[in-house]
Parts: sequence; C-alpha cells; structure tokens
Amino acid sequence: FIVPANLDKEAQIIELFPADSEVSFRSSRTGKYTSITIKSLMNTPDEVLDLYKKAAEIEGVTSL
Repeated sequence: FIVPANLDKEAQIIELFPADSEVSFRSSRTGKYTSITIKSLMNTPDEVLDLYKKAAEIEGVTSL
C-alpha cells in the first residue's frame, strides 16, 4: 500500500490486518509518501479481497 506520510493513515491500514502480521515501511525519496508492505497468512482468497476493499475506503491510500 502507498499512503501519504501520515501516522494516522498508516495505523488505519495496519489495523485491518491480524496482529501477528509482518509489517515494513519505506518512505519515498521526498518523504511525502510511505510504502507499507504487510505479510500475513490468509485462509481464503476472499479474505485478501475483503482487506483490499476495506483499505480502498481509506482516503489517499493506493493499493498495489
């Protein structure tokens, strides 16, 4: 996910995933955006799609 460099937006994304997920961050060169990579074990493909749909509802978030 790509989010504006805003701790609130980052937290909203992270809260969507299980607590045991691996989360890593990378700031853009200018510092305006943060890339969030989340590794988590899902039971079904539908779980993945549901999380992406929820993330899409957060203003300013780009899903990759």
